[in-house]
Amino acid sequence: MNTTTQNTVTLPSWYTGSDLVNPINRYEEVVKQRVAETYKDSPTAYPKVEVTEGPKNWKIIVTTFGQRSVHSFVERATGNILKPAGWNAPAKGVRGNINDPDDGASALDAYGVRYLR
Repeated sequence: MNTTTQNTVTLPSWYTGSDLVNPINRYEEVVKQRVAETYKDSPTAYPKVEVTEGPKNWKIIVTTFGQRSVHSFVERATGNILKPAGWNAPAKGVRGNINDPDDGASALDAYGVRYLR
């Protein structure tokens, strides 16, 4: 009787699909969870999170109640999370990193990126 040994790979606990291997996609999921948690009692909010890619930064945009706003910027080269200063530019000062073990969750509060203390 021949037996075949299969090699199994143990995946990290956060892994649910091939798109979550990329740190920016994991950070996007963290933002989606925070936004959904924030607006869970508002059935008309219809929150939506999208990521757009710029030359230096990813821009995370949240749409609620039909209004779009910049949630955060992430430096493409380093993964640093930045608070938005406006629609097109981040504020100075790194708030966290998407490569941290919590995928950048510690840099966020209920409504966006935390202020520097």
